[in-house]
Amino acid sequence: MRCRARARPLHHMPDTRPRRLRPRGKLRRALDAMIWGTETHGAMTYDEAARSVGMTTRAMRKALDKPHVQQHLREQRHVLRTTLSARTLSRLAELRDQDDNRNAAVAAARALEGLGDEPVTNTPHRPGVVIVIGGPARELAQIPPTASIPIDDDSPVPASVVLPNLR
Repeated sequence: MRCRARARPLHHMPDTRPRRLRPRGKLRRALDAMIWGTETHGAMTYDEAARSVGMTTRAMRKALDKPHVQQHLREQRHVLRTTLSARTLSRLAELRDQDDNRNAAVAAARALEGLGDEPVTNTPHRPGVVIVIGGPARELAQIPPTASIPIDDDSPVPASVVLPNLR
């Protein structure tokens, strides 16, 4: 008799994609101690965290050079900032509503009003030049139309020089 091998469907094929590395064991506990602290101690420096879990500071420094360890720290810092920002809003409201320290109340009110005014963008900054055409009238009025502006080679250029139309 012949034994026929049956072809496996594609969903039974092993996953060949690389797995995402995650810190484990002592390293994970040390990283958590750096961000969250421990029951007996607040957030620690990297060398304190390493010693608290039985790692050498050299091993911790080498681990901190690895991309997956840096990624874990970034993720945990983001979680920490998110949890702190919710509490910060509550605390600012408490400070604003108290009557013991009026200066703190005013500062808290200003901080609460100023939140959200800055646009949140993930657009990276790009190199370039920004040309502001116009400006406050009093600043423009102070420059005489025939004033000379020195440039790098110390030769004056009249301020009345106009750039060509860039259409």
